[in-house]
Amino acid sequence: MALEEIGLKGEVVSEVALRTLEQIKEARRAYRKEHPEDAHDHSIRFITSDYNELFRIPDGGKVQIDYAGRHFVSPCVYIDDYHTRIAGRVYHICEFAEMMERGGGTVSPEPEITANQASWQIGHREYLSIQSTETGWDYSVYDRQFSEIDGGDIDLKHITIQQCRDMLLQDLGWQDRSFVPMDYEMVEERAADVAEEKLNSLFCLHIGKSFYLRLPVRAYAFAQ
Repeated sequence: MALEEIGLKGEVVSEVALRTLEQIKEARRAYRKEHPEDAHDHSIRFITSDYNELFRIPDGGKVQIDYAGRHFVSPCVYIDDYHTRIAGRVYHICEFAEMMERGGGTVSPEPEITANQASWQIGHREYLSIQSTETGWDYSVYDRQFSEIDGGDIDLKHITIQQCRDMLLQDLGWQDRSFVPMDYEMVEERAADVAEEKLNSLFCLHIGKSFYLRLPVRAYAFAQ
């Protein structure tokens, strides 16, 4: 009932010690005192386990999480001054800092993408590729076998490739998934190979059907 009242119904919320909450509140009060102009700021704060601020991102922004040998990007949603939803799970900001430190990971704002083409693996399942066009952006969505399942054009030249990506993820219902940046050329080559294999299979099937349809009845029976 309490979770419903504060808008967290259905969310996974981890337990945090009362002492930890008090320390965070004290740190937040100190920040508000030093930055009164940010009294209604809904930016998401990332800290160390010692409550030192690392950086902030806007509500709905994304962070890159790096571990040894792997990295991925996760979407973040502001809950309140002490909680944020990262990739669909609610964390206390101190809990998240401690988790990163225990695992030897680091977190930073997602870097800006300046290239005119990019690909990502979404939630270890589908792939999304985007490239610029004269009028905006062209995109393709592939399943885990690199078969195309969606695609099209977005005629919005003024938006960035990351804004285009986020718009598509929202439309696809994947806005809470983490994703891994991929090599664009590799993804497109794999997708082209799969498309060619399917085309060859259809061509062979068509030739086979045509061959049997043209056979005399006796020859068809013999071929069977």
